[in-house]
Amino acid sequence: MALILNWPSRACRFLAAFSFALAALGVNISTNSLSAANDFTALFPQFVSIRKGQLLCVVIAWAVLPWKLLASAGTFLNFMAAYAVFLGPIAATMLFDFWVVHVRKYDTLALYTYNGIYKHYHGLNWRAFVTFLAGVAPNMPGFIHGVNRDADVGVGVRPYQFGWLLGFTITTVFYVGLEKIFPPRETFIERAVLPDEIYERHGQSEGVRVEGFKAWNELARCELS
Repeated sequence: MALILNWPSRACRFLAAFSFALAALGVNISTNSLSAANDFTALFPQFVSIRKGQLLCVVIAWAVLPWKLLASAGTFLNFMAAYAVFLGPIAATMLFDFWVVHVRKYDTLALYTYNGIYKHYHGLNWRAFVTFLAGVAPNMPGFIHGVNRDADVGVGVRPYQFGWLLGFTITTVFYVGLEKIFPPRETFIERAVLPDEIYERHGQSEGVRVEGFKAWNELARCELS
């Protein structure tokens, strides 16, 4: 941007700035609205498609008052720091579940089957839920102070200063520990079942139930539409 300011032509400066704005808009739409749409589709697959989920994200986004978040650099940085408090535990759960607990062996078809092996207890893996709370809890006093500077939380603000790393570490220890003490044995399989294998064999994969293949195809069609 500093280089563009030195260009003599106002038209060139406008086009360069416009390209930056367009790129930022496109990146945010693709990374934020699509991820939200995937979550809405997973929660309500019978009612919400990817396209409807994106439109729902646009409507709900107004509730967080984005113009206030961007009112100043300090407010925006506080928001990003608070955002990281929740991302650390989520990243730890996803990372260590795939690489350590299940050793890269996922049944892709079962992930999209309602009564599959990953349903756990009424669709909730209580181990992940407990460890998420454990990873977020130490950062909550600092989070409250970050949102409201008038709140006196004492030394509670210090863990918040490295909140992502602290949440990631605590969640890792708790999650791996609970998975070892209370292992979900039904989720452990001998080999990974990949999407390409399911499509090539039309749902007839060794050691894999085929009743979920129809749901898999329906989900793929929804995403394409």
